[in-house]
Amino acid sequence: MKQKVVESEIREYILSGDVSRISIPENGNMNDLIQSGLYQKVTFCDHHYYINFFKFAQYSNYARIHYTQFNISRKMPKDLQKILHYDQIDQGLSTDSQSNSIRQKYTNPLTLKYLEEFIKANQNEKFQVTNESYFLFVKLSSFFVTKVFQAVLDKYAKECFVDPSFVLLQYLSLLTLNESEKLLFIRASCFDPEIIENIIVGNIKLYLPHELFKDIPVEIIYRILEKTGLSIPQDLLYHFIVSDLKKFQILCHFIKMEDLNDQKKQFLLDHIRNDSSLLHNFIFPEPLISQLMSINRILVSQKDDIQKFTDENDNLKNNLMSLTDEISMLKAENMKLTEELNVCHSQMSNDKKLIENLVLHHQSIFHYICTIGHVEFAELLLNQPGVNVNSKYQIVFVNI
Repeated sequence: MKQKVVESEIREYILSGDVSRISIPENGNMNDLIQSGLYQKVTFCDHHYYINFFKFAQYSNYARIHYTQFNISRKMPKDLQKILHYDQIDQGLSTDSQSNSIRQKYTNPLTLKYLEEFIKANQNEKFQVTNESYFLFVKLSSFFVTKVFQAVLDKYAKECFVDPSFVLLQYLSLLTLNESEKLLFIRASCFDPEIIENIIVGNIKLYLPHELFKDIPVEIIYRILEKTGLSIPQDLLYHFIVSDLKKFQILCHFIKMEDLNDQKKQFLLDHIRNDSSLLHNFIFPEPLISQLMSINRILVSQKDDIQKFTDENDNLKNNLMSLTDEISMLKAENMKLTEELNVCHSQMSNDKKLIENLVLHHQSIFHYICTIGHVEFAELLLNQPGVNVNSKYQIVFVNI
């Protein structure tokens, strides 16, 4: 019973890393228990862990073969560094920019939390597996050959195969491994790239719109879509491609233009018009080509009609300009005639006044003649055309 209390306190010490929290049991000295080799201190990335070697060796074939209770403190940190490439992560393991990008994004360093969970899992203590820790746990399990722990991981993975986030995260993490690591990972786990790809192919409607799907290298996405064949949902594929047309332009090979609405067709055609290099990525079916040719013939005919109407319009404009010039000339002539008419009216008015003055003058003369008795002259004057004399010998000129 006392021994169980000591082990419980030591487990707490393992998780906390704080030696001050461990109390010395009544029946023994903690330093004596540690010095006895029951627990060993392993230091990694400036963190100290205390491991019960004998329990760990029960779960790990690798530990039984390569470690002893006396060398685990020295050898295990080197193995952890080797597993996680701590000496190579900053340098990059590939010259391919896309591979390096995936590696930097999905190569999770072994955190204190994950290592603590791995130690607990292989010392018969409670532990937790998550989507984020699964991949690292498999790497550790495959290296240390922890079959019992790996069986738990396999069960977790099979339950999570229906979750696109889990599958894509593990697949992307798998792409960060070199070939030898990948083979080791595949042998240790139930994950195989081909199996994962088949899962994605069979559930493309779930995976295509997922944000993590965009992080898969384009050439692999191409292979997946090629396997999917005719069952690719065109609307999902369209939105996926146009989210980064420059990056995913090669995937336009799988676009069926006839299945897109006019707006989406026009969007792609506008981009093809602006960048002719996109054209070779599209496959245009014969019905669509025939339709485009028919539309082109209609457009040519409409262009000819427009040119004809344009020419007629130009002629009408020229005729209108000629009529405008003629109207301007007529207006000028009208103004000239108006001025001449005004002059005539003025002249007529002057002539009328002159005639009136003459009439008055002649009346005065005739009155005088009649007054002095020159009746003969008056009668002679009366015989002149346009002159009438009333009974009182007043002359009236008419038709003057």
